[in-house]
Amino acid sequence: MNLKVRVVDGIFINQPKSTSEDARKLNFFCATSWHSAFHSWSSPRKGSKSMKFSFTFLPRSLVTLSLANCNLSHDHIPKDLSMLPSLQHLNLGGNPIHTLPESINSLTLLRSLLLDHCEKLQYLPELPPSLEELDVNNCRSLERITNLPNLHRSLIFRYYGCENLVEVEGAFKLQPIRNIDMEMISALGMFNVESMESFQVQMVNCLTGTLRTTSLQVLHERGIFSIYLPGSEIPGWYSYQNAGPKISFIVNHVQGRTIIGLNLCVVYAFDQSANLSSNDKIFCTPFTHMANRTKGLFWNYSPTFYEIPGEQACNLWLSHWKYVDQLEDGDEVVVVVGMPPGEVKRVGVHLVYEKKMIAKANQLIPLLGIKVSAMQICLQCTWLGMFSAIVNMTMLDTNSVGMH
Repeated sequence: MNLKVRVVDGIFINQPKSTSEDARKLNFFCATSWHSAFHSWSSPRKGSKSMKFSFTFLPRSLVTLSLANCNLSHDHIPKDLSMLPSLQHLNLGGNPIHTLPESINSLTLLRSLLLDHCEKLQYLPELPPSLEELDVNNCRSLERITNLPNLHRSLIFRYYGCENLVEVEGAFKLQPIRNIDMEMISALGMFNVESMESFQVQMVNCLTGTLRTTSLQVLHERGIFSIYLPGSEIPGWYSYQNAGPKISFIVNHVQGRTIIGLNLCVVYAFDQSANLSSNDKIFCTPFTHMANRTKGLFWNYSPTFYEIPGEQACNLWLSHWKYVDQLEDGDEVVVVVGMPPGEVKRVGVHLVYEKKMIAKANQLIPLLGIKVSAMQICLQCTWLGMFSAIVNMTMLDTNSVGMH
C-alpha cells in the first residue's frame, strides 16, 4: 500500500489496518474531528491521569499537516517540532492556541503557516526564513510578530481583523506615549506630555482594517516616528508652512550645521457632514510624498496607523523623518500629503540639524532592525512603511517654487 493522503474522520488512530509502514509513507495528514480522532489521546480515563496529544506517531517525512478547527490548545503542540523536518504546510486555523513554540523556526522547509481565526493567539515567535505564506486573519488577540521573514519581498501575508496587532518586528511598532524618550518628544516641540496621557483617541490600523480606542500612541516605522494628537495650529517655529495639502520650498541651509532629517506637521480633519461610515474611515490610506527635485530623490510613506479626529475637531500628525538627510543649501523640495477621505488643511516642515540629542534618535532605528539599503529600490525612490502609494508626479511638479 503506497499511502499518500490520510484524512482523519475519527478512525485513523484506532484503525487496526493502519501499519507503521503506512505511517512512513504518509505525506499528508488532515484531522477533521479532533474529539473523535484523538479521543483516546486527549480525554481523561478513570483511574488514570489525563493524556496529552502526541505528534510522535507522525512520520518525519510528513509534508502537509492540517489540524484546523480541532479545539487544539497550545499545550497539545510539542515544544520540539524538529521531529517533523519535512513539513512544508501547517494549518492550525480555528484553534484556541495562545502561541507557538520557539522550535517552529527549526522547520526549515516550512512554506505556509495558516493560523486564521485563532482568536486567542497573542504572540508569534521567529518564523523560518523559508516561509512564503502566513495567514493570521481574524487573530483578534494577536499583539506582536517577531522577525517576519521575507516581509518586504515575497511573503504572502494575510492579517485582516487583527485589531490588537501593535508590532511587526522589522516593520512597525506602536507604543504608548508614556514609554517614549522625552528628549525625542521634545524634539517635535511637544511638552507637558504627562497631561496628554489621559487622552483617549480612535486609532485606525490600515494594515488590518480595524479601529480601536486607546491612549495617545507613538508609531515607529521604517526610520520615521509619528504622533497624532488633537490640534489645529502648526507651531510657529516650523520654518516652512503653507495652507492646503502641498508645500514647496528652497532649502536655506544654516552655515556650519548638518541637516540630518526633518519634522513634518500636518493639520487634517474629516468632513462630519459627509456621514462617513466606519469602513470609509478604516479603509482610507493616508500618504506623504516628498521629493528633492534638485537631486532627483523621492520618499513615499503611508503610515500603518492614524488617528480619526473627534467631531468638530482637527488633528495634528507630527512626524520625524530620520532618513531625509540628503538636503543641501539651494535644494528644491516638494511635499504632498493626503488624508482620504479627510481634508489636509495645512502643512509645515522644519529642518532638523545635528545635535547631541541625535544619539537618541539613532536608538529608534535598531528597534526595527532595518538597514537603509533594504529600503532602496530603482529610480532612487524610497518606499517607507507597510503600504506603497503611487506618486502623482503632477502634484509634485513645481514650475514656481516659493517659501511659505
